[in-house]
Amino acid sequence: MRIVFSSLRSLDLNVRFWSKILAIFCAAYPLLSGNANAQSCPELDKYRLARVMAIDPPLIPILNLEIPSCANINVAEDHAGFVLNDENIRLNNGVRSEIAIDFPFQEGDVVEYRWSVMLPSVGAPGGEGGPWWLIAQWHDQPDPRLGETWANFKAESPPVAVFVERRNGVLGIGLNSLGGQKGQWTPVPTNVWMSIRVMIHWSRGGDGYVRLTVDDHPGIVLSAMGVNMLNRYRHYFKAGQYRAPWVRQYAVVYMKNIRFRKL
Repeated sequence: MRIVFSSLRSLDLNVRFWSKILAIFCAAYPLLSGNANAQSCPELDKYRLARVMAIDPPLIPILNLEIPSCANINVAEDHAGFVLNDENIRLNNGVRSEIAIDFPFQEGDVVEYRWSVMLPSVGAPGGEGGPWWLIAQWHDQPDPRLGETWANFKAESPPVAVFVERRNGVLGIGLNSLGGQKGQWTPVPTNVWMSIRVMIHWSRGGDGYVRLTVDDHPGIVLSAMGVNMLNRYRHYFKAGQYRAPWVRQYAVVYMKNIRFRKL
């Protein structure tokens, strides 16, 4: 009897031990997988979001979410809406609802970035004549080869960005580039999907360039020549909404079909 009791007790201890381990793993999984809010908000599971948005599978391991809450994302059957409203939780020192993709490249490479965007006729981002309101940006980051970290890295504005703005009541998108003409702008249609293509020759010199076109809309062309890198390390892509913190209005932008490649 003592042997049987001892065996049962040992089995019970083992079950309880492994149950605790399993519980700890389940609690930690969202953090380990980059989905810290996935338990309370399934929309913030990056794998589900990548599938819905048709993000190219090789990009998923380098995808991160900068979406502060469930209120800042709408997930549909084949796309996602990035939402900002009148009460936003600040994330990474800004008002944003974005995805980030750290696509690898070297200075001198030419990279093609493609994604689809739809701006609604009601509730689109962008104010009259400003303030600043971005739907895509390429941001510098610390160079680990130099021992840099975010803790000692100087904050800068993105050297390349696509902004949304209304001019005389007309909605349009614009391009800012560090070394080129800033504030280029062109009207765009609403309530239709636009396939945006941005080609960047990454450079800290005068040979750099950025060119934005939209499939099926040959009149939409924005370009800039010159410097477009702040340091030698690759600049990562962000898309969604990022705007001036004093803006309070509700806005949504829809996105899908994200594809990158080196040319």
